[in-house]
Amino acid sequence: MELKYILNSSLNQLSKSYFITNEKNENIGYIEGYLNKYGELITVVKIYSHQKEGIGYNAFEKIYKELNEILSIKVIKGCWSSGGEFETCENGMSTNLKMFLLCYENGNSIEESAFNTPTGKWAKKLGYSKIKVNLISKEEVLIDFEI
Repeated sequence: MELKYILNSSLNQLSKSYFITNEKNENIGYIEGYLNKYGELITVVKIYSHQKEGIGYNAFEKIYKELNEILSIKVIKGCWSSGGEFETCENGMSTNLKMFLLCYENGNSIEESAFNTPTGKWAKKLGYSKIKVNLISKEEVLIDFEI
């Protein structure tokens, strides 16, 4: 599948946002990336169709590389929650939160659970091998992925 990334208006130099379309110009998702002056990256990835085909990672990697050229990324922030924008998702939570809680409740360590999420897998592919836990609850998990 050939993907096209259509640049959405950026808020500033340290943010990027793209709509993702397929070869038929159908919108199949979007990605947003926000980098602060401390080198901390927060991303939002929504893929509407063709999940599990690597589209999310490819978009994540694109944003990561583009923002990393502007300012070195030191931390990838995992900010996963339930409710709000995720109310219509499976179990009313983000995929990352769902995967983290499932793994953790099945006896995996916090680190194993974090790296089993989509964000964790992507961070690991980019060389991030450590985590710092900021918050863990059934409604929200905040984890930093560090090199």
